[in-house]
Amino acid sequence: LFFSDAAIAARVDVYNPIYRKKYSNYLKQMDKIYQDAKKFIHDPLWTKFGEDSGVKLYKRQDPVTKLYGAMGRTEIHADISDILNLLISIEMKPSFDDRFNKGSYLEIYPCGLSVSHHCYSGTWPVSPRDLCILAGLKVLPNGGVIFGASSTESEKCPDIKGHVRGTLQVATWELIPVPGKKHVYDCIYA
Repeated sequence: LFFSDAAIAARVDVYNPIYRKKYSNYLKQMDKIYQDAKKFIHDPLWTKFGEDSGVKLYKRQDPVTKLYGAMGRTEIHADISDILNLLISIEMKPSFDDRFNKGSYLEIYPCGLSVSHHCYSGTWPVSPRDLCILAGLKVLPNGGVIFGASSTESEKCPDIKGHVRGTLQVATWELIPVPGKKHVYDCIYA
């Protein structure tokens, strides 16, 4: 996978007792994120509302908060490492997210686990947002991959004046290889 100099500089020594404990806690958080992500994308409350450019579009209203979520499902024809580089790399984010202003890796742990800071521009009447995100990926028994992310707290991620700290409940991409097709993945993202 692609790792920039900034990502390499953010790597932590997991043998250091401080980071070992944090790593253990982050792994527990990621296990919960993966479980929540699987439940979320396979929830029967999703209803299809359209299709655009080969992407099936779904929406779901949370029974408690009444907020709506969106999900897409499509086939991706690409090498898995190219897909993961796009998902993981902060440097690639401006190529597909026009509201993304800047970001930085705060901590990089083994197995694709990271803590990062992301800043987004606002659009009136919404103020600029920033997020402190824990993200990771897990290889599934079927050869697929699930990438999950959620908000976290870190002393390396203080509030920024002029930004409102956003909360990411869960974001996920599930990539499952299509049998008999090389470099083709059934992709569900929400």
